[in-house]
Amino acid sequence: MEAKLNTEPIEYLKAVLDVGFTQEETAEAIVPDAYPDLETIVDVEGNITLRSKEAGAGRVSVSGTVAVSVVYQPEGEGGLRGLDLAIPFTAGYDAAEITDNAEVVVTAKLGSIDARMIHSRKLLVRADILVEARGFERVELTLTSALEDETGHGLHVRQETLELGFATQVREKTFVLSDEFALPAGRPPIGQILKSRVRLVADDVKNVGSKLIFKGRADIHVLYSAEHTGEPHVFDFSAAFSQIMELDGAGEQSDYEVALMLTNIYIEGGAGESGTLGAELHMVAQVVERRTKHLRYISDTYSTRFELETERLEMGVESLDPNALVTAELREGIELPTPMMRVVDSASHVGRVQMSQEDGSLVAQAAVFVSVVYMTEEGRITGLTRRFEVRAEHPMVAGRTYTVSAETGGEVQVLQTTDGMEVRVPVVFILRPNHRSRFGAIHRITWDEETPRDMGSLPSVVVFHAEGGESLWHLAKRYSSTEGQIIAANGLGEDAVPYPGQLFIIPKAR
Repeated sequence: MEAKLNTEPIEYLKAVLDVGFTQEETAEAIVPDAYPDLETIVDVEGNITLRSKEAGAGRVSVSGTVAVSVVYQPEGEGGLRGLDLAIPFTAGYDAAEITDNAEVVVTAKLGSIDARMIHSRKLLVRADILVEARGFERVELTLTSALEDETGHGLHVRQETLELGFATQVREKTFVLSDEFALPAGRPPIGQILKSRVRLVADDVKNVGSKLIFKGRADIHVLYSAEHTGEPHVFDFSAAFSQIMELDGAGEQSDYEVALMLTNIYIEGGAGESGTLGAELHMVAQVVERRTKHLRYISDTYSTRFELETERLEMGVESLDPNALVTAELREGIELPTPMMRVVDSASHVGRVQMSQEDGSLVAQAAVFVSVVYMTEEGRITGLTRRFEVRAEHPMVAGRTYTVSAETGGEVQVLQTTDGMEVRVPVVFILRPNHRSRFGAIHRITWDEETPRDMGSLPSVVVFHAEGGESLWHLAKRYSSTEGQIIAANGLGEDAVPYPGQLFIIPKAR
C-alpha cells in the first residue's frame, strides 16, 4: 500500500550567472574645423548609455555607447575647450547555462578612461567598460510536505523546514527624467559645457500590493567655461524621480534590487544671462525581487505497525542571501612638480574587483582611478590621473560563495599639502553571498499490509538514559513510540531536547 502525501510546488529563479567582465574600446577623433588646435589634454570623462542586451544560446551580449568629453587647452588661446565624441561598444560573455528563456540584468559602467594627442588635430581615446551580468532561469520543484491521511496504519512523518532566499521575478521599466536648473546667484552664465557626469541612485524602494514604488535621483556634475571670461566652473545638481512598476504578485518577505542605467542623455546650457542648465535623461530600471520562502519536506518516517519502504530524493537548492555592503576609503598623497593654487575639478572611477581569502575573511581589492584638474600658482590649468588600489575585508560565512562589485560612495575630496595634494575617495564594495542547501526529501512511502510487525514481542515500557545527540523523534522511532507519548509520560515541554544522562520512560505506541 502507498501513503497519500501532500505536495507543495515551489517556483523560483535560479541564479545561473553572476559575472563581471571588461571591454576595452579605442577610437581616434579629429578636431572639427571650427575648433582650435590641441595644445594639451587636461581631462576626459565619459557617460555610458545602454542600447541593448540579449541572452540565449549560451551567451549574454550587451551594446551601448560611451559619450566622451575631452577637455583640452587650445593652442594659442586661454581658457579650456570641450570636445565631444561617441564610442560605440559591444561586449559578450559565454555561459552554457544561459538559454533563450533566461532573464538577465545587465549594467555597464566606466572603469577608466584616458586620452592622448596624436597631433594637434587628432587624438586617441581609450575606455575600459566594466559590464556586470546576472542571469536567471526559472525552476519548478515539487516537495512532499505532509501525510494526507494516516488511516490507522501507525504512520509518522518528520517534517523539516528550510528558510531560503530566492529570486522570484525580474522586471524592467524605461522612463524619462527631464528638468531645468538655475545657476546659483552670482555664478557666471555658461559659455560651453566642457564635460558632465551622471550618477543614478535608487534610495527608496517598497512594494504596495502588486506595485513596486521606487524613488531616487540623478546626481549631475557639470564643468563649464564662463561665457565672457572662459574661466572654468563646476555646478552640481540633483533631479529626483519616482516610478511605479507592476509586479507579478508580491510578498511581505520580499526585498528588491534596482539597477539603473542611462539609455540616452542630453545636457545643455541655456542661452543668455539667465544661467540655466537643462537635463533630459532616458533610463531603464532593472529590478530583481528576492523573496524568503519556507521549503517544507518530509525528512524521515516510520510506522508502529508495518515495515516501510521509502524513496528519497537527494536535492540541492541555491539560495541567495541578502547583499552585504562594506565601505572603505582611499587616501593617497600625490606629489606635484609645481605648487597648486586651487582645485578646479575632480573625479574617480572604480575598475574591476578581485577577490581572495585570508584567514577566514573575504578580501576584495579594486583599482581606483582618480583624476584632478587644478590651477598652478602660475595660473595654468592642468590635469592628472593616477591609479590606486583600495581593499576591504569581510568575514566569510561557511558554505557561502561570493561575487563582489564596487562603486564610489561619493565625490572625491582633494586637500592641498606642502608637496602637492591628498585625495580621498569613499568606496563601497557590494557582496552578494549565496549557498547551496542539500537535503534528502522522502517522496514515496509504501508497505505490505499482509505482513504487519510483531508488536507483541516488544516491551510495553522502556527505561532509557539518553546518550546525547538524540531527539524525541529518534527515541520514538527506535522504540516504536510517538513523540506525544514520550512527552506525556515524562512531563516534558513540546520543544524538549534530551541531554546526556537524562532518564526517559518510553511507552510502546498504543
